[in-house]
Amino acid sequence: MIRALTGGFELDDDPARVDIDELHRFLSTEAYRALGRPRGTVERLVREAQRVVGLYRDGRQVGFGRAFTDGVAIVYLADVYVHPEFRGRGLGAELVREMVVERLP
Repeated sequence: MIRALTGGFELDDDPARVDIDELHRFLSTEAYRALGRPRGTVERLVREAQRVVGLYRDGRQVGFGRAFTDGVAIVYLADVYVHPEFRGRGLGAELVREMVVERLP
């Protein structure tokens, strides 16, 4: 499901749209919690997540979040980020809202 945001941004929960190259680049070089994470691991985490949401502007992925759950009581959000040049606009809050409000098992 695609949700348009102001400023030409959009959220999309289609895992096929995730730019794995960009996600891997950001996580493995800029996210302290995932520095050096192998590309194959990033691919697997996206593939096996219960939900992923990408943040896009002009076709470019500028943010991301994924969730996994035990299917009973716990949902864990991971790898949530907004590219630094787009921070301070409330996009992270919209990304998290989309992750937790919409269709988690």
